[in-house]
Amino acid sequence: MIKRSVPRRFERFIKPSYLDREIETKQLQFDALVERGASLSERNKYLEKVFIEHNRKIRIRDYEQMNPATISSNYLRPRKDLSQFILSNWVKHLFVPGLKPDLADKIFMFGIGRIFSAYNDVGVQAGTDADLNIIVDDGVSPAAIRTLTDKMHALGNTLHDRFGITIEINPAFTVLKEKTVLQNIEGAVTRNSKASLHFYKANAKSLFVLKDHERIRKSVFSRVDRFPDSMLFENFLGVECAKPSYMKLHLDIEPLLIVVDGSGESVKSKIVIGSRNFDSYCRSIFPREFFIAPPDWIFSMKYFVNRVYDYICAMRNIGYGLADIGLSTNDESDPDFAFLRNAHMTMLFLQELTQMNSAAFGETGDFSYISRSRFLKFAEIRGDKFRQDFEEMILGGGLLQFSNRAKYKTLRAKVDEKARDRIFTISQARMDRLPEGFEFEMLERNETGAKICVPYSWADLGYFAFCVIASRITLLVDARLYPAAQTLAREGKAQRN
Repeated sequence: MIKRSVPRRFERFIKPSYLDREIETKQLQFDALVERGASLSERNKYLEKVFIEHNRKIRIRDYEQMNPATISSNYLRPRKDLSQFILSNWVKHLFVPGLKPDLADKIFMFGIGRIFSAYNDVGVQAGTDADLNIIVDDGVSPAAIRTLTDKMHALGNTLHDRFGITIEINPAFTVLKEKTVLQNIEGAVTRNSKASLHFYKANAKSLFVLKDHERIRKSVFSRVDRFPDSMLFENFLGVECAKPSYMKLHLDIEPLLIVVDGSGESVKSKIVIGSRNFDSYCRSIFPREFFIAPPDWIFSMKYFVNRVYDYICAMRNIGYGLADIGLSTNDESDPDFAFLRNAHMTMLFLQELTQMNSAAFGETGDFSYISRSRFLKFAEIRGDKFRQDFEEMILGGGLLQFSNRAKYKTLRAKVDEKARDRIFTISQARMDRLPEGFEFEMLERNETGAKICVPYSWADLGYFAFCVIASRITLLVDARLYPAAQTLAREGKAQRN
C-alpha cells in the first residue's frame, strides 16, 4: 500500500508564495496599502507601477540574451512571481470589491495552472495563460451569472491590455452553479461530466483561492476526496480529460488542433511525432537507418512533455514519492525525473523563442508546438546561437542517451559536411507513397523502382531529436506511469469497497 504524506493545510492555498524576495516585499507593502483603506485607483496604480518595474527586468528584448542555462532563473521564475502577484491582487482587491456585495458573498473563486501552482519551481513561459474559475451559489439568478461572466471577459481584456496576461474563459468551468458542479462529480457518465470530475479532483490540492466561500469550497472538494488519486493521470495525460492529451495524441484518438503561423487558421494536424499512425507511416516510407525527416512534422511540446512533467509534480504535491508513481527512486536525481525536468525546460525555451519570433513579425499564435518550418526558421535566421543552444539542451541536458547521442553527432557531421552519401534504392510502391514536398535527387530509375539521394538538413536533426524524446516519453508513460496509476486506481477502489 502506498503511503502519502499529510496534504498541506488550506491556509497554504490562500497566501501567495514567491521565490523573488523583492516581490514578497512588494506584497507586504501592498497588503499594508489595502489595510490602510487605499482606494481602488491607488491599488491600481501601485500594481501597475510594480509591473512596469519588474517586467522591464525580465522582458527578453534580444535573443542573444536568452541562455538555456539561465532562462528559468532569469525569466521563467520571475515571470511566474510577477504574474501571480498581479493576478492575485488584482482579483482579490480590485475585481471582487467591484462586484455587488450580494453577488460577491455568493461566489467561490480560485486560480489553477502554472502561474498559481505551488509545485511549479521552473516558472512560466510568456504565453502561459491563467485559469480563473468561479462556482456560484445556486440562489444566484441567471441574470447575475451573465453579469459575472461579462465581468470575467472584461477582466480578461483589462489584464491582457495592461499586463499581457491572458485569461482562459472556458464555458465548461469558468462560471458554474454549485449544483452543476456537484451533478458532474456525482454522476460522471458523459464525456463532459467525466472531464469535470477529473478537473476538480486534479486541482483539489493545488488550487489558489482568490475569493473564499467556505461552504461551497467544502461542498465541492470534499466530494472528490473519495475518488482515487489515479484520476490525476486521466486529467493530465488520459483519454477522458477535457483537453488534448498525451494519450489522445499517441493513440490517434483525436488530432492535434494547432494555429498555423501567419494565417492564424486553426487546423487539425495528423503529422504529430509520437502518434502511432504518423510514426508507422514514416517507418513504412523511409529507411530507419538514414534518419530522414518527412517534409512536414509537428512535435507537441505541451502535451508530449510539459503535461507529463506537470503530472509528476502534481502527484508529488499531494504526497507521493517518485517511486510511488512509476519512477525508479524517490530521489530527484532519478534519471527519468531529471530527463523530464530538462525536457520541460527545453520545451519552455523553445516556446519562449517561438513567441519572440512571432512577436517580431507582429503575429500572435500557438506556442505549444514546434514544427519543421519553425525549427528550420530558427536554425536559419537565428544561426549559430540557436544551433549551439539546441545542442546544449539536447546533449548537455541528457535528453539523448548514449547510443542516440552518437547517432545525433554522426548526423550533425553529415549536415555540416553537406554530405551526399544518403543514397538508397526505393521500390516503386514506396515512390508512389512519398509525401508531397519531399526533396530528393533521382540517380537511377527503372520499372521496379529507383535509386535516390536525399540531402541532409537541420530538419533531420530536429526530427531525430524530437523522435527520440517522444520515444522515451512513450516508454516512460506507457510502461511506468500508467501501470502505477492503475495500481492507485485498484487501491482506491478497494478502499471504497
